Amino acid sequence: STAIGATAALLLFANPKRALGLALPATAASEVWSQATKYLTIRAGALVPAMIAFVGFAAFRGRLDVQTPLRITLFSQMMNVVLDPILIFGAGLGVGGAALATAAAEVTSALTYTLLLLKRGTLKLAANPLKALKPPPLGSLLPLLTGGAGVLARSVALNIAFLSVTRATQAIDPAGNAAAAHTIAMQVWQLGGVVLFALSSVAAVLVPAAMNAPKAEGGGVARAKGVADRMLGWGLCAGVALAILQLAALPLLNVFSPVASIREAARAPAAIGAALQLLNGVTFVAEGIMQGHQAFFPLARNAAVAAGGLVLSLRTFGSTLSGVWCSFAVFNAIRFAGAFRHHLVTGPLGSRARKAAHH
Repeated sequence: STAIGATAALLLFANPKRALGLALPATAASEVWSQATKYLTIRAGALVPAMIAFVGFAAFRGRLDVQTPLRITLFSQMMNVVLDPILIFGAGLGVGGAALATAAAEVTSALTYTLLLLKRGTLKLAANPLKALKPPPLGSLLPLLTGGAGVLARSVALNIAFLSVTRATQAIDPAGNAAAAHTIAMQVWQLGGVVLFALSSVAAVLVPAAMNAPKAEGGGVARAKGVADRMLGWGLCAGVALAILQLAALPLLNVFSPVASIREAARAPAAIGAALQLLNGVTFVAEGIMQGHQAFFPLARNAAVAAGGLVLSLRTFGSTLSGVWCSFAVFNAIRFAGAFRHHLVTGPLGSRARKAAHH
């Protein structure tokens, strides 16, 4: 992960504008390009700590510990919240200050994970650091490569989708006002998304744990299905609650920007985002269940089909912010259909598996 992060950082340092070209159209204002380049260059410097933090998060989740990553995330993000106004306004660094605040949070997160993993014996420092880069035997590496290929394919599909959305919002208004309104709506949406992602992570842990528990303790398919159905119910309830809260919080949009036109432009996308939480709650939990079953390639296939639907929808409706967010609805509806089909029909808890076990 360190090697991958360092390589990516060097590539971004060498030519940040080429990378930004994936998200910014050539017609974007020069000031937009300048600020985006500054932000990306600073964030690239923290890619290695970010990669280490990803591994630390996965290591704790693999040990069925979801509380430690939550505490680390809360601590590091509170640091980000505190540093943002200090660096952006107090130090007068603007966009660069925002990037530095996030980079500091990522470094803190990586150091905390590393120290805790060393303390618990999960991580050991090698006397010769070069030995740590020696790959393991191919036989033990194959499961990682197989699962990793599916995870990578899904990540690529999701990133294509989000880059397409970013590019579409920038094309609406070259000066960046539409993109600013979109960012505000996205931030409000992500406040609720954090809760739903947490439910997804819990489902990824609890469902396989119930399925693989000893039969003497009630483990098996029936118990796993009961846990999965209960988690989906909680996802639905959380989605409904977040939709109501997000609609009630629309007046808070005034806090995010002093520009009245940007605040007004953000209202419709934020309202659509609130409605999408009704779908997101079940979708995220269903995808978490798929992760627990290690159904990485079906997840990648669903993400690829959803990304294709999003791109097609953006070509038709992407000339307005409301159209962009309605395209998000297409994206998440396809993900929902694929994840639910896996749960009900094709997955280990689906009707096909139960019929095969019965026969």
